[in-house]
Amino acid sequence: MSCQLSSYSISVMLQAALALAEWCLSNCRFLHNKRVLELGSGVGLTGLCVSLHCKPSSYWFSDCHPAVLSMLQSNILLNVTGLNDQVPGESDEQNAVTEHTYNKTSVTSLSSVDHQWSEICFRCHILLRTRCNNAEIGVINLPWEAVPVSDVVDQLSPEVVLAAGVCIV
Repeated sequence: MSCQLSSYSISVMLQAALALAEWCLSNCRFLHNKRVLELGSGVGLTGLCVSLHCKPSSYWFSDCHPAVLSMLQSNILLNVTGLNDQVPGESDEQNAVTEHTYNKTSVTSLSSVDHQWSEICFRCHILLRTRCNNAEIGVINLPWEAVPVSDVVDQLSPEVVLAAGVCIV
């Protein structure tokens, strides 16, 4: 199942992400040292604000659209590490994991044979893993129609789940 989005829908979702980011920044105490999972992260506006300013212990971005996931990874690399030329392309997104540390320029891609580390659960893959402000930051491909969110929750154990402008069909 795919969700076709109009420019109006995208505008509404960005407004929702901005509103959630503003709330999070005004209420950082609820997110400080917490494990956070964001459903439908889009390009990462909310998660980047939270990761950079609220100091969660971990922040997991998720989405399911290949182009969105690619842009999300690029935005994280650019805003968290200053690196944006080392993002796996769309053809690699199911199998590539990028791991690096803030202020360190080495990036490691793991092949699809290393499923123990790159797969949260069946059909839910880690695409990017980094650190920011001592927090683990990750991006997962989370196709809701194929992966029970409960499986992801069991693996990541989030204390807070965020979602803004999520379209559930």
